[in-house]
Amino acid sequence: MKKEFFDTIFEAVKLNFETHDQLMPVAFIGNDKTFGVVGGYFGDNSDKDAFAEAVKETAKEIHATFVLFVSESWIAPEAAQDFIDNRDKYPSVSDHPLRKEVVVFQYESHTGCKVGIGEIVRTATTKTLIKPTLRDVDGMQGRFTHLLPLKRVH
Repeated sequence: MKKEFFDTIFEAVKLNFETHDQLMPVAFIGNDKTFGVVGGYFGDNSDKDAFAEAVKETAKEIHATFVLFVSESWIAPEAAQDFIDNRDKYPSVSDHPLRKEVVVFQYESHTGCKVGIGEIVRTATTKTLIKPTLRDVDGMQGRFTHLLPLKRVH
């Protein structure tokens, strides 16, 4: 992914988040000539499944070569084992006292995947999103992976 493309998307996401105090999940989908956006709302797992299917359908229709999925999330890296050991006490990562609010940037192309986690920093009067560094990842799994159609061979 070109740095300029990510920088532009990041600034738009940051402005949206800082203006509206929340970020709806969004996927930026495209190729060299066409670009599309799919937005959504996650009320439950069926909403997540429907969003993933909408992204896959759009990617297929426009012969996409990339998808950049962006979503707010919670992580608790310093408390992963405590979270696992106490699922009855913390049914969700968002319930854990050591959770961090983040925005996940997940880029998928036919040549690989990259992920960046931007931390959300809140004070009494402000909120901001810290720009992440995208890092190569292998073996990603889950409903928001493998969103691209199979690469066509000519």
